[in-house]
Amino acid sequence: MRTFANPDIEMERRDDGSIVLRSRHTLTEWEPSITAVLRRRAGEHPDRPLAAQRDAEDRWVTLTYGDAARKADTLAAAFLDLGLGRDKPVMILSGICWSAWGPTPPACR
Repeated sequence: MRTFANPDIEMERRDDGSIVLRSRHTLTEWEPSITAVLRRRAGEHPDRPLAAQRDAEDRWVTLTYGDAARKADTLAAAFLDLGLGRDKPVMILSGICWSAWGPTPPACR
């Protein structure tokens, strides 16, 4: 299975010093958002791992697409209950751990 297309890039150097890179490949159909990708994958393969990290005992802990979708729905409902939405957005700052999705390893505490 291939994830990325072979690179075929054209480069345009502009008089103002900026450089514009464009792929010569035509963009195929895509999902409109990360949320749409998550919902689609959760519907197709709810038990397939989305992410994995090691716990304190060096065992792999996985997050499935289905679990991630359920957790995202729970967070979205909580944000709506707080009155947040398109007119009142929220920003979430995080480190490199996905502890919000599963168990928190010691390195993330």
